[in-house]
Amino acid sequence: MDLINTLRHWQAIDRTRARLPSENLMVAGLGLALIAVSLRSERRGTAALQAAAGGALLVRAARGSRYLTRDPEPRLSGAWDAHLADARELGLD
Repeated sequence: MDLINTLRHWQAIDRTRARLPSENLMVAGLGLALIAVSLRSERRGTAALQAAAGGALLVRAARGSRYLTRDPEPRLSGAWDAHLADARELGLD
């Protein structure tokens, strides 16, 4: 099984599983615990991996329980359109 199919399989499992009460709070606590452990680690490589995993868990908790299945939201920027129009007027497109 390749990586893409594995990720799709995990997404399907995440969509269909029952949610735990306070799931995001538990994930955030685990992330903070990993970061705290990484601060006391003597090896830099291990500390970096622990901190990265803890940060990933914090991001997952902050974005909600549907982190794996949520599509990224498009960023709309009116300022970019204004700059693009100015560039076109100047012939820089």
